[in-house]
Amino acid sequence: MPILQLFLAPFYKMASSLSGISLDSSELIAQLASARIEDIVETAKAKNEILFVETALGLSMVEGLYSRNFAQASQMILKYRDPFHIQQIERTGMSRTALIFYTGLVSFHMARETREPHWIEKGASALARFEQWSMTNEWNNEHCYLLLKAEQHYTKREADAAIQAYHLAVESIQKHRFVNHLGLTCELAAHCFGNIGAKEKMREMIQKSHDAYMEWGAARKAKAVLNLLEVKWLGRR
Repeated sequence: MPILQLFLAPFYKMASSLSGISLDSSELIAQLASARIEDIVETAKAKNEILFVETALGLSMVEGLYSRNFAQASQMILKYRDPFHIQQIERTGMSRTALIFYTGLVSFHMARETREPHWIEKGASALARFEQWSMTNEWNNEHCYLLLKAEQHYTKREADAAIQAYHLAVESIQKHRFVNHLGLTCELAAHCFGNIGAKEKMREMIQKSHDAYMEWGAARKAKAVLNLLEVKWLGRR
C-alpha cells in the first residue's frame, strides 16, 4: 500500500473510534481499518518518512488516550523509544509537539497506576518542554502546559493545586478555541475530581466534556463520558 494511504489508516481508526461512524465498505477503507499500526510505522521508517512515523504514532496515541486504552498507548511509548525520547528533541513541528503532549498525558496516568519512576520522568520531561514552548507560542501551547501541570499535581496527590490547574487549562482552551482538547481536559479533570471526592466539580466537568465532544463530532466518545458519570461515579447501570 502506498505511504500516503498508510498514513490515512491511523487517522481512519482514530476518527471512527471517536465518532462511531464507519465511512464506507470499499476495499480501500477495509484495508485501512485492518492495517496494524506496527506495519504502518515500519513501512514509514523503511522509507525514511519521519513525519509519517510521528503522525502515525501520534494518532495511535490519540486513539488510545481518548478511548482510555492506556495499555495500548503506553506500549507505543515503550516499543518505539526514539520518537518519544523527549530529552533529545530539538525540532518542534506540529506532529512532534502533539506526540510529546500525548506522551506526557499517558505517562502521568501510568505513573499514577504503577508508581514507576520512569513514567513520572517522562511526564515531567514533557511538562518542561511545554513550559518553554508556552512562553514563545502561548496560543498553541499554554493549555497543553497547564493540563500537563494539572496531571502532574494529580499524580503527586496535590489536590488543591490540581483543581486550580485544571480550571486554568479549561480557561486557556476556551480562550484559544481548541475544542478537541476541551473535551479531553474536562474528562481528565472529572476523573481527578471524582477520585478526590469533589463530586459537584466532577459533574460540571463531565457535562462540559460531553458538550465539547459533541461539538467536535465525537458522538460515541460523548456518550461514553456520560456513561462514566452514571456508572463509575453515581453507581447506576
